[in-house]
Amino acid sequence: MTVLCLSASLLVAAQGEGPVRVAILPFQIHSPDDLSYLQRGLMDMLASRLAQGGGIQVVERASVLALKEEISSGVDLSRATAVGKKLGADFVVFGSISKLGTHVSLDGQVADVRKGSSSAQLSAEAPSMDGVIPQVGRLAQEIRAVALGQPVAKAPVAQAPAAQAPVPQPTGGLPQQQIVPGTGAIAYPVPPGGYPVPPGGFTGRGDDVFTRSEDQPAIAGPEGSLNPAFIMAYQADKARRGYSKSPDLGLADIQAVDIGDVDGDGIPEAVLADEDRIYIYKNIMADASNRTVVNLVAPRAKVIGLDVADVDKNAVAEIYVTAIVEKGENVVSQVVEYRDGRYQVLAHGLPYFFRVTRSVKDGMVLLAQEKRTRFFTNRVSDTLFSPFSKIFRMKWEGGKLVKGEEIPLKEEVCVLGLTMVDMDRDGVDEYLAFDQRDYLKLFNARGGLVWVSTEPYGRTGNYFLKDLDRGVPPNEDPPDSRVWLPARIVTVDLDLDGIDEVILCHNYEPLKLFPQSRFFTKSAIFSLSWDGVDFMENWRTREMKGYVSDYQVKATSKDGKPELLVALVYKRGTMDYLKTTVTLLAFELNVEKAKSPKAKKEEPGKAKAEESEKKPL
Repeated sequence: MTVLCLSASLLVAAQGEGPVRVAILPFQIHSPDDLSYLQRGLMDMLASRLAQGGGIQVVERASVLALKEEISSGVDLSRATAVGKKLGADFVVFGSISKLGTHVSLDGQVADVRKGSSSAQLSAEAPSMDGVIPQVGRLAQEIRAVALGQPVAKAPVAQAPAAQAPVPQPTGGLPQQQIVPGTGAIAYPVPPGGYPVPPGGFTGRGDDVFTRSEDQPAIAGPEGSLNPAFIMAYQADKARRGYSKSPDLGLADIQAVDIGDVDGDGIPEAVLADEDRIYIYKNIMADASNRTVVNLVAPRAKVIGLDVADVDKNAVAEIYVTAIVEKGENVVSQVVEYRDGRYQVLAHGLPYFFRVTRSVKDGMVLLAQEKRTRFFTNRVSDTLFSPFSKIFRMKWEGGKLVKGEEIPLKEEVCVLGLTMVDMDRDGVDEYLAFDQRDYLKLFNARGGLVWVSTEPYGRTGNYFLKDLDRGVPPNEDPPDSRVWLPARIVTVDLDLDGIDEVILCHNYEPLKLFPQSRFFTKSAIFSLSWDGVDFMENWRTREMKGYVSDYQVKATSKDGKPELLVALVYKRGTMDYLKTTVTLLAFELNVEKAKSPKAKKEEPGKAKAEESEKKPL
């Protein structure tokens, strides 16, 4: 049983001009295990929760860590008060984290710097790490109450819960969000992740694109939503339409999609690919006939990935096409760019899988990876072998792509399912990737594994064949010959709080009848946020019929407003599994309405500053 208690004396925070300043010190670790990630994550989680709602300004972590020598040997009340004075804080939060076996406990205090006394005792216990994290939101509310001089809401005493009606859950086997019932002591429900939930909902009518079972409830977001087509984890409202559907594209398949200004006119184009062609649309949602077609150079090649970015910094985005020869299984990628009034192939026959990602220091970065070739003779060697070699940054030198520095991952993953992201906001890139079983993994800047999901995400229908030795004995089944390729991972700050959310898809297989085949019946797009210890779900779209082959979040017009674009492939008839139809769905993202409280609060000052700049001196 999880226990949470906090006692506080009656006090009123010193009322003055401006917000109350609270400093959060690193909690001391008492455990033989390395819990530094939890120490840092706890600081981030408490900081994000305390800042929500206004009235409190959290002292910058860099300022706190600058006094590392003074707090590294331990912190008591007098030292916390002294540190608080140096930081200009009104209150200081400090304490310790203890772990014995799987049991975890958290003990802390809230020090009133002005009075030099302890204002509150913090305590949280759980039989495992998973039980502690959901309590951080409650602790933050208690700290807020003390700092703002409000009544402290004590956690209710554990007792047998009253009978409640079951909370309806979406069906269909996709990873489910947690539904956390509120308590009488808490004024508002706090999701385990604690980030402001971007409002949103789902569509009312799906034009045969969205699925809904009889017992699936209509969960949606309130007014002012990020997008009314998203199912929210903690909000409910009526169903509303919030997407647009492309005209008939005249394609039998969509392998990849991306957005970018590929002709240098300042207006983004949509770039799609089927198996052997690239299609560039000027305004795909209004006129799908206005397009330019670029063919693959290599014969019998198949597109398995596509990225659009201006990596060579010439103000025109390049199109990086990852392709593979279906028979020989050789990678034959190519690069296309608009030059001299037409689209030209800058390079082709390149042996690389490509993926463009954003570095916190260097901006848009091109990553590349070669396919490893090796023969197999038995199942044992098959399980030990990774078909993917090292991943490198690529750069343009003398009109050619050359290898740069190696990405220091300690696990071999496919670059198609890799992205760089600054999850802990320290100005250093971490790495997020799908492994070969489609589990999501987070790696630190040195390539060490930090976190792995409990359920798989992603999944695509793209694959290549392993190079199998013809000497496999006739009485022995050959090893699985297909290497399934991962889906794209998108990172973007949709609520403008300075922290990237992770956008990824999940394609659902109801039955796995054959190990060398995949058949998807429905899919969904998810948004996740990192809270320092775990990824928590923000929202998801409705389940969509068929298979999400690719997706992207970028501005699709000159106004710069981002949209979620989803390439959807689905069957035409109930019994016809061979013929398919494709469409492109565009979900408008109301980013201005989904801003975090912090971002919204900063706007008035920003507007005044801009107005003063316009006044003549």
